[in-house]
Amino acid sequence: MQVALEESYEPEKARVFWKRPLTKSYGGFIGYSNLASDFDECIDHDPDSEIVFHLNDPSGFMPIESKTNILYTMWETTDFPRCYVDIVNQADVLVVPTTFCKEIFEPFFDGPLYVVPMAVDGDKWTYKRRKRPRSGEPFRWLWINSADPRKGQYIVGSLWERYFFNLPGVELYMKTTNNTEDVFEQRGNVIFDSRYVEQDELLSLYHSAHGFLYPSWGEGFGYSAAEAMVTGLPTVATDWSGYTDFFNIATGYPCKYMMIRGDRILDPKQPVDNHLSRAEDGKYNVAICNPADMTKNMDRVMLKYSKATEKAAKGAKLLRKNHTLDVMREKLRDVVEQVRYSNG
Repeated sequence: MQVALEESYEPEKARVFWKRPLTKSYGGFIGYSNLASDFDECIDHDPDSEIVFHLNDPSGFMPIESKTNILYTMWETTDFPRCYVDIVNQADVLVVPTTFCKEIFEPFFDGPLYVVPMAVDGDKWTYKRRKRPRSGEPFRWLWINSADPRKGQYIVGSLWERYFFNLPGVELYMKTTNNTEDVFEQRGNVIFDSRYVEQDELLSLYHSAHGFLYPSWGEGFGYSAAEAMVTGLPTVATDWSGYTDFFNIATGYPCKYMMIRGDRILDPKQPVDNHLSRAEDGKYNVAICNPADMTKNMDRVMLKYSKATEKAAKGAKLLRKNHTLDVMREKLRDVVEQVRYSNG
């Protein structure tokens, strides 16, 4: 899929052939679709350029012959399927969003490798300084992500059932997107919502919450955590993978974890994550968040909420400094200029 040539050239953009991906509307494809839109703002499409920029999952990369192919991609665990190594090495240059991803690809990628961080739109995801709930209002914990076991909803569900279910003064809101049916229901102090909502409704949901839970098994970037944090939402998450570029003890509440090589770890009735199935034995390393440690961190947030919001403010400030479209545009332009210089 080609993108129309821009009418006027903006010097700050990278001038390349932009091989824009076809994107879908659910789960991880939402992230790639949003990222493609961001690159639309960073790239001045030139169909005659000798440099081609691709945005793809490692499995979907198809280089263009007689061109210099730059691939922007990511992965969520330190186990990378061997069947993808040759595919990725067809790229001349590799670009990834985080230092975590760089460490994944460095051992086997033969060419230049750069980090260009993803952007989080601070104008769209506006900041709100939270206050402790007023008397009679519940402390709302929020989980937002795709309906994928890797995103940690079963960890959230199990710890909530054990420690918080029907406990007065607390509430869990679980928001996902289901491509088969819309569900909105409340059971005790748990709200489950799989309806499609517009961005302004999603922002209102972030603003309604007092804390964010993200016990992910692994992320190339961790866009949901970034969205929550840039709005100033105190965040409790697994201390591993891509989002540790901006999530740490100073900006949130990192949780202990155990590395497990597995697939149907938490619910044998659920289908295997399709990334897991691509590994040779249907398994790969995942970081399983410690539910007891996550619960302790949740207690820390609720007991000392002023401190939690101070940490959240630092996280929002860091994201608004290092993860903007301007930063993304500048770093991508620098990569393209280095590639063009190397090509002579």
